[in-house]
Amino acid sequence: MTVSRRHFVGGIATAFGYVGLGPDVALWAQGATGTQGARPPRASVGEFDAFAKLSSNENPYGPPDSVILIDEAYHHFVDDPNYATSVPYVIDGRPVIVARTFSKIAALNDTASQAQVKRVTIEVREKTIAELESLGHQVIPSQANFFMVNLNREVQPVIDEFRKRGVLVGRPFPPMTQHLRVSVGTSDEMSRFLVAFKEILPPGKSATPDTHVH
Repeated sequence: MTVSRRHFVGGIATAFGYVGLGPDVALWAQGATGTQGARPPRASVGEFDAFAKLSSNENPYGPPDSVILIDEAYHHFVDDPNYATSVPYVIDGRPVIVARTFSKIAALNDTASQAQVKRVTIEVREKTIAELESLGHQVIPSQANFFMVNLNREVQPVIDEFRKRGVLVGRPFPPMTQHLRVSVGTSDEMSRFLVAFKEILPPGKSATPDTHVH
């Protein structure tokens, strides 16, 4: 099995994960402004020749006659009434696989623990987001155990400053190179994050577009 993966940036950014079942499978990705690379050739190893991965933060356009892998990694955190699982597609017999990683809340073996973790995570997430918004930063609405906050400046120098203070935050996510990904930790951990945030990006100055950390 040949596994190929890349991130394509152009117009509306997309990411496409392609798992080909043949040694000559080429990577194929398509974004809002056009197609990058060539369509992969069909592999004569079964009814389907590829998997196309689809998740909340990776929005691919896959080749026809493919199996769609839908990543519902953050399914258990969602409380938006407009959300719906893709499991019915599997039940209907469509070429769809639904995955939910055990690295998130699903690793807990009882529903009571899951409910407790979900409640606390959402409370801490929303409290942290409210604090950042009060400082003048826009935060992308989140239904997961992380969020993206707009720094109005390149994120890598800010990441480095957090590291100096013993606080680890997410890597850059091109093309959103001015948005910082923050995983939601415990209440104490998020308090440490906010203290460091205010030191690195002082209130009253931090929401001003810039390319440097002062």
